Amino acid sequence: MPEPDFLALLSRLKAVAETETALATIEILDRIGDLLPEEDPIAIDVRDVLHRAHGIALLRVSDARPSNDPVVSARSAAQYALAILFTLPPVGRNPAVALFVEAADKVFAEVRRSGVSLTGTIYFIRHGRQPEIKIGYATSWKNRRAALATAMPFGVVELALDTGTMADEADLHQRFADLRIADSEWFTPGEDLLKHIELLASRQASSSASLDEHSRRIDNFD
Repeated sequence: MPEPDFLALLSRLKAVAETETALATIEILDRIGDLLPEEDPIAIDVRDVLHRAHGIALLRVSDARPSNDPVVSARSAAQYALAILFTLPPVGRNPAVALFVEAADKVFAEVRRSGVSLTGTIYFIRHGRQPEIKIGYATSWKNRRAALATAMPFGVVELALDTGTMADEADLHQRFADLRIADSEWFTPGEDLLKHIELLASRQASSSASLDEHSRRIDNFD
């Protein structure tokens, strides 16, 4: 059997890592993680396996006969994740598999029904005091933030949130393409981007103030 050509594989992975198909594939996997309980230690293990499955997703997108359908690639990666869960010790295996299967079934049913882009949250964050800004998308910002906090040792700084889909996220990436860092989801803090974030943050603050006032009126109602 010939030795694997790791340099060729690395080149292929780099070529597909930020393509729409790869990002949509990984987003489907992340949605499964978003549906898992936030603090459950078994769910944390399942999310870790799903994160490792990102690599399988990229392999599936970049293989000799690549698929342009992110659902096909995500399903292959999800099957890999399920196989990994079956290697867990017997005590944790059954609940981990049950959590995964329930969440995965819901996500793939939603994708079949509504397509890849469901309405979720567009988020603008920083990693600690770093100036670069990440523009991302999640179906559950609460769970995604918890996952990002694990991956970002200097903390997640939330700058602004907005309602949107993956298509809206892609539009923002295109809008601020001149600020984009190496085709990633990270951007330098240019003036236009900072103004956009400031506007969203102002809307959030206004909306929160209105909600607080509404709550106070209800509390004071005789």
